[in-house]
Amino acid sequence: DLGIPRLMPVLGGAMAGTGSLMASQNKELWEKALKSYGQALRQLADRKQDPTKLTTLDDWFFKTEPKKDKAYLVKVMEWKLTRGTFRPGLLQKVELNNDEEVRRCFATPDCIRI
Repeated sequence: DLGIPRLMPVLGGAMAGTGSLMASQNKELWEKALKSYGQALRQLADRKQDPTKLTTLDDWFFKTEPKKDKAYLVKVMEWKLTRGTFRPGLLQKVELNNDEEVRRCFATPDCIRI
């Protein structure tokens, strides 16, 4: 398992102009994209004020088993915001969620939309 669903947002942004990648089931195209992931991540990190924050969060995201609780959701949102467009107040809104409700949503397939 290459974790392709978890990589799609990163690769999609890193490989701008290759819109066909997201719709592709071509194994070779995906392997090429996955091989370029580290370089694309470094290029993205180099444009950040704190490059190590992105690389550290990215390492955490791909090496940590999901806990399916509020702390995990907050950290995923921090990872996502560090990689992409800053959205003022979004992290704080995520932090306002009740842990029990977050756990319930993780257990209910239709509850969370990512």
